[in-house]
Amino acid sequence: MGTTAGSDPPKPPLSQTGQAAKLPLRVVPGTRVILDTNILIYNFATAPPWHNAARTRIHQLRECGAEFWTSRQVIREMLSVTTRGPNNEFGASAFWITAAKNIQSVLYVADEDSIVTNFLLDLIEKPGASGAQVHDANIVATMCRYSLTHIVTHNERDFTRYSPLITILPMVEVD
Repeated sequence: MGTTAGSDPPKPPLSQTGQAAKLPLRVVPGTRVILDTNILIYNFATAPPWHNAARTRIHQLRECGAEFWTSRQVIREMLSVTTRGPNNEFGASAFWITAAKNIQSVLYVADEDSIVTNFLLDLIEKPGASGAQVHDANIVATMCRYSLTHIVTHNERDFTRYSPLITILPMVEVD
């Protein structure tokens, strides 16, 4: 059962590991942060190279008082990527199904409704999205619907067109 808006979500059971990155100065206590698909995958996939960086960023944001969210779109994308064939690089599908269940119990989960769809249609028109870009536009539409202001991602370029609407927090900050 997912956590819904209005209730207090439990803190994600994630520990600090890996290389230190700069503290995200754009985050204050209560900042609503959505974790992109790649962050969730890297958090659960223990193989290098990005596992430690994802966990470090999540820990830093928790220390800053961020409120963690995900969306149904992000969960679907995670399952799509991690369950491709029996010999995929991410391991058994059963592991990822369990991970998806755990995610729903420790993060706020933004549901999709007609308001999200209307935001999505607006984003497809302006700033414009087509094909696979519609998936990222749907994440941003969900963010707009739930007043989620920040996204943590390792694919910053995918969200740059939406920077007037959201704040993009890279998984690893560079100097």
